[in-house]
Amino acid sequence: MGLKTGAISITRYQILGLTNPSLESLNKSLAPYKAKSINLSAGNKAEQVFWTLPDLPDLERDGDFWDMTDCLTEGGFVMRLRIEKRTVPGELLKLLLKEKIQSLAESLERHPTRVETRLAKDQLKEELMSKTLPTLRFIDLFWSTETNQVTLFTTSKTACSIFEQIFRQSVLGPLGGKMAILVPPLFGLDDSDWKGHSQRAQSMGQLVPATFTELTS
Repeated sequence: MGLKTGAISITRYQILGLTNPSLESLNKSLAPYKAKSINLSAGNKAEQVFWTLPDLPDLERDGDFWDMTDCLTEGGFVMRLRIEKRTVPGELLKLLLKEKIQSLAESLERHPTRVETRLAKDQLKEELMSKTLPTLRFIDLFWSTETNQVTLFTTSKTACSIFEQIFRQSVLGPLGGKMAILVPPLFGLDDSDWKGHSQRAQSMGQLVPATFTELTS
């Protein structure tokens, strides 16, 4: 869900062990994961995820060149993920594979083995994937430098999983840190509770399933 859709659903995360990272360190850790111009014939990956500039009117783009200073706003960073997904229709793959197997059988003068059939299918899927146009999805978020919380503007489990993975890879891993997803019983905890691992935080943690409060790094 984007910031401009008119309705907002949110998921919140508390960042731990990473306080006010420098712009230089963020730019360095995010660099390998920054989006460039979309290559319509780019490879055969089914799904790719990149950081890109949020689509806000006061942010100016300069082609592929941007850094975290462009995302800086009052109280934190406005950030966006771009998800490029390529899918080969199952019926199309099935039809073309049948033709390919028939052609292979004629050239071999025998029915292809299971291994040969699997190889032919993989090659065909790879070829079709490279010719498939991507569909695009975007995930917007706000990273508050005041509370060290990330507000993700979606409640989709798939979107949250994608965010958690790339945030670990591009931020928490290189810079050192962990994060915990916040569910309602944890909203009342303040900065001192998180930093001090207080009894209050531990008590709150017992009110929700372990999977919701597990720290991920």
